Amino acid sequence: MLKDITVIIQIFRNNEVVHFPQANTMSDNDFEYKFRILNINNGVATKIFARSYTVKICKVAYLNQYGVI
Repeated sequence: MLKDITVIIQIFRNNEVVHFPQANTMSDNDFEYKFRILNINNGVATKIFARSYTVKICKVAYLNQYGVI
């Protein structure tokens, strides 16, 4: 089992990046990322992500840096 893997979450709308966070995996390689979808300003609620999106999740792969010249 791999530990301490970082995943990159890419959220796109119309091929443009909307949100680009990272999350670390837990010991069972699961991960969780929470973000706000509702913004309240002066009592007015706005649905920030109320559209269709494409979500891509990528695992970060680290090369052995000790053998690199």
